[in-house]
Amino acid sequence: MSPASGLWPIIFSTPTPLPLLATTDLRLELGLAIFGIAAISGISCTGAVIDRAPRLATLSSLAVMSLAVSIFALSSTSAILATAAIALWGLGFGGAPVLVQTALADAAGQHIDTAQSLFVTVFNLAIACGGLIGGLLLSHAGVNGLVLSSAAMCLFALCIVLLARGSFSRSRSITHAVT
Repeated sequence: MSPASGLWPIIFSTPTPLPLLATTDLRLELGLAIFGIAAISGISCTGAVIDRAPRLATLSSLAVMSLAVSIFALSSTSAILATAAIALWGLGFGGAPVLVQTALADAAGQHIDTAQSLFVTVFNLAIACGGLIGGLLLSHAGVNGLVLSSAAMCLFALCIVLLARGSFSRSRSITHAVT
């Protein structure tokens, strides 16, 4: 499993750019639609490269998410920039669950069933904690605090993956059939 995979649930427990819509004229339902369409595109892009280049796919996902929150950090009042940031966040975020599950499956080997069971528990706990931390950040530090912390976590995860060259397998070590 990649060293940065523990950060994923915290990073994306909410679509970070969406609270920023309050500072623009972009409507929430439009922001959600843009995010959803971009996330589907991100899943497709990840699926196309994950077997051949899992590390590159992870780095790309984190870089795109970092770019998205950086756009908001620089200017959070523009509807055009909000739209771009939401689309980029969705694109980067879309493949993240696939990347984490694949890294876990590669690392678990024959213990994949146990690893996946534990992953579901840890992932749900991380989502709950991420929602709590995100809510506290939003209420105490405002939108900018949420954006800056998201950018910091994305960049931190990006650095970890950059340093973890040997943690990514290029081929599946086991074949796991679902029965």
